[in-house]
Amino acid sequence: MIFGVILALLFPQAFTPFAPTIPYLLALIMLVIGLNVTLREFKDVSQMKLKCLVAIIFKFATISVGAYIITVSLNLNTLAMVGLIIVGTCPGGTASNVMSYLAKSNLALAVSLTLMTTILAPFIIPTLLYALLHKQIHVPWKSMLETSALIVLIPIIVRLTINKLISIPSKVKNVLPNIAILTITLIVATVVALNQKELINFPYKIFIAALLLNAFGYLSGYMTAKLLKMDNKSTISLMFEFSILDVGLGIVLALMFFGPEAAVAGTIYAVLQNITGPLIVGLTKVYSKPKPTSIA
Repeated sequence: MIFGVILALLFPQAFTPFAPTIPYLLALIMLVIGLNVTLREFKDVSQMKLKCLVAIIFKFATISVGAYIITVSLNLNTLAMVGLIIVGTCPGGTASNVMSYLAKSNLALAVSLTLMTTILAPFIIPTLLYALLHKQIHVPWKSMLETSALIVLIPIIVRLTINKLISIPSKVKNVLPNIAILTITLIVATVVALNQKELINFPYKIFIAALLLNAFGYLSGYMTAKLLKMDNKSTISLMFEFSILDVGLGIVLALMFFGPEAAVAGTIYAVLQNITGPLIVGLTKVYSKPKPTSIA
């Protein structure tokens, strides 16, 4: 991921041609990760309906309001504020499912929450943006709803259809996480290349804001899981769900409706979350190792 960012900063022209493909790359990630989950795992999650509902409400409410508080506290300009709040309203990202998979946490819960928050995203994102920002900037609620619905709903329908009709061989499933990781890296490199000039100048306040929001996401996910009395594996999944977001969707919406400057916060967040995510995965593996027993 770091190598991809460096390449994009040095040779942006090599990555900017991929910009029109970002929605399709997002769809590919959503597709390949979803194919790793069986219907039996979803049935297990169905027993947690109330907990999932509460987690979804807390996720959208706490992260979006947290983003707003951070932008006000750091006195960010209007477009930077819009960009970070868009990040805060984004659904759980498919990258969070990758991290849940690598951390051997509750993948079914992670994918289920990502699916549900993604389905709700076309309605939630413009609604929260309007509620938080309509006094500062014009929010095209209807247009944002239509665009985000088109981006997220078609891949979901395709994924569910494939899962229902085709049995994916285990050898293919084992390769899917690697495809997802490479695709995530390409998306991050592309959005870095698109904002190379802004990032070279290092907008430190936006960087601090994005880092604070990412950390707040992990904390909020952890506290919500403890409030709902979830087990350790589900807690880890919820932490990823709250902090690793579908920023690609946010970047697309920011570019389309508010301009490149509004996409800078999402770009920085995309890089940060894909660095902190693997670090958290590493920590969970260290602390989940069984402790050696001493022999008297």
